[in-house]
Amino acid sequence: MTMQARDAYTTQIASFPFTCDEDHRTLLSPNGTWLAIGCGYSHDQTLEVVRQDGTRWVLQFSDYVHPEFMQDEHTPMGGLYPQQWTADEKYLFFSSHIHFSGGPTCCYYGIGNHGLFRLDLTSGAVSVILPLRGSPSGYLYAFSPGGRRLAYVADPPVILDLRTGELTPFQVGEVDIGNLTWSPDGRELAYAACRSTADYLKVERSMVRIYSLETGLSRTILELERIFIRIQSWDGDRQLRILLEDWETRDVSYLYYDWASGALITPTPTPTPTQ
Repeated sequence: MTMQARDAYTTQIASFPFTCDEDHRTLLSPNGTWLAIGCGYSHDQTLEVVRQDGTRWVLQFSDYVHPEFMQDEHTPMGGLYPQQWTADEKYLFFSSHIHFSGGPTCCYYGIGNHGLFRLDLTSGAVSVILPLRGSPSGYLYAFSPGGRRLAYVADPPVILDLRTGELTPFQVGEVDIGNLTWSPDGRELAYAACRSTADYLKVERSMVRIYSLETGLSRTILELERIFIRIQSWDGDRQLRILLEDWETRDVSYLYYDWASGALITPTPTPTPTQ
């Protein structure tokens, strides 16, 4: 986002009549009618969802925390985060996130969120998409462009059609997966996969795969030994950024996967300015 676009976004947000003192995460609806604000990152946080005419819904973090993690009637550190609006602005998806530090193995893609919910902006009713978990391990997931589908890590991983409720599981083998990222057209799902050594201290092999909704199959576009691979979202040039981490040397490099051509591209070095 450019500085000009950021300033315009800030100005637009300021036009809403919200009461949140400290916003930690904001999400504007597609037509700019609604604003969702995760108020702070602390104990007993709230999510405020407000329309420009003053209509608002306020959700309490404590209502979306598994009893296992409540501490003397207070929530742990974390909060409720807006995740995705529907295109018609009838619903907001939001998540419950609890802060945990560290990871269980070297093949660690993050703790994820502990539940996913949908707020009906007309009635204020909340429905459960992914239920709360009573363990530190949360959900890793990604919405498809347009928000029709939700892919999330389960055993096996699943793609949920949010309109019909249809579930499409897909097999990944004996690996940990993360960094779920949809292609720009929503027809394919990229994900990183990793297998650790028996002691969980080193990466044995990691890879990037792409699952096709059309064929129901995954193809591997990159596979390396001893290197931990992470992926990020597709950029404006329809290329997937892939990060490579060598845990032994601590070297970090990256590649791009071009969705149109199917080629892996080494980034062009930035020229050194002449004196």
